[in-house]
Amino acid sequence: MSEREPFEKEINRLLQPVYLCAVGDAHLADEELDDLGAIRGIARRFLQARKAIETYIETGDFEASSKLFDADTPIEHHMNMNMLNMFGGLPPFLDKLHEKRAPMQTEEEMYALYKVEAKKIKDPFHQEVALVLMRWVAESDGYYASGESIVHDYFEKECWKLDDSRPHFMRLATEITNGEKHEDEDEGLEGLLGMLGEFLDSLEDPADSTRFDTKGGKKNLAPQSAACLTLCICADGEISEEELGAMGGAVQRLMDFYDYDDGQEFADKMSAAMNKVLSDLDFEQGTPPEGIVKFAKRAAKNITDHTLASLTCHFIAEVAGADGLDEGEEEILELFMDAWNVTDDDIADAAENLA
Repeated sequence: MSEREPFEKEINRLLQPVYLCAVGDAHLADEELDDLGAIRGIARRFLQARKAIETYIETGDFEASSKLFDADTPIEHHMNMNMLNMFGGLPPFLDKLHEKRAPMQTEEEMYALYKVEAKKIKDPFHQEVALVLMRWVAESDGYYASGESIVHDYFEKECWKLDDSRPHFMRLATEITNGEKHEDEDEGLEGLLGMLGEFLDSLEDPADSTRFDTKGGKKNLAPQSAACLTLCICADGEISEEELGAMGGAVQRLMDFYDYDDGQEFADKMSAAMNKVLSDLDFEQGTPPEGIVKFAKRAAKNITDHTLASLTCHFIAEVAGADGLDEGEEEILELFMDAWNVTDDDIADAAENLA
């Protein structure tokens, strides 16, 4: 079971208007989608520092207020599986809101939805945090569109009726959480998010490997390869003992290929990825999971490095074929091969590289 994330419910609630703001221009950019997950650490940090921030806003005394929060506390990243989607796309806790928002065409419908979501956040401090997150995620694709600005301002002025003359929350809050004063409010948030970026970078490759191209963000990771492998072997609704045995061997050889020293940590990360797949699919032994092709297409987008793609296809053929490839497993393997432009020769070469 995943460790419960501190402030989980509060952060989920805060990210509802953040999502609505990000799609205010009728488009959710990849950068905005990534930030909907990454920004959780920032939201949590504001909530943890609440007493210090509120004291600073009330008194203006930075020195005294900053003693109430240790700015050296690292930004925490919690792998709560309800917050993530191994296959890309929106995190599960936003699915219902997306289903409501997606078909809306008129301003009247949208504004009515904004009012409903705004009423769920009654705490003025939470409202301020939500506005900071809305602005950051909306701008993460390099452009703060007018539609996004309208949504942000509607929540601020029409729904929550916050006074324009109030203290500048973003600047004061980031000074406390960064542990230093900033003349420019954007400098404060950039610094805080820079800390988050450095922390996330340390998690991107469980093996600290330079073998695969990971410059494009959180892609081409060993657990994502494991996710694709799991999708294939469960496509027929059965995970056999032969497949489980072959899976253990595949994980061991991938770990060796990564030159990773801590075998248990590597195995734990791979196991977590596999369990996440089965959880998202509501997998039950004996029942082919529904919608697996859709999941596989989304999972394929996480692997862009041809070497890792070829290795993944090799392991899929080996593990899923341990008890004989059936039609469902073969369909998923072919889907991955097409998505990654992997040929039978590439798979053979991958096997040689592992030897």
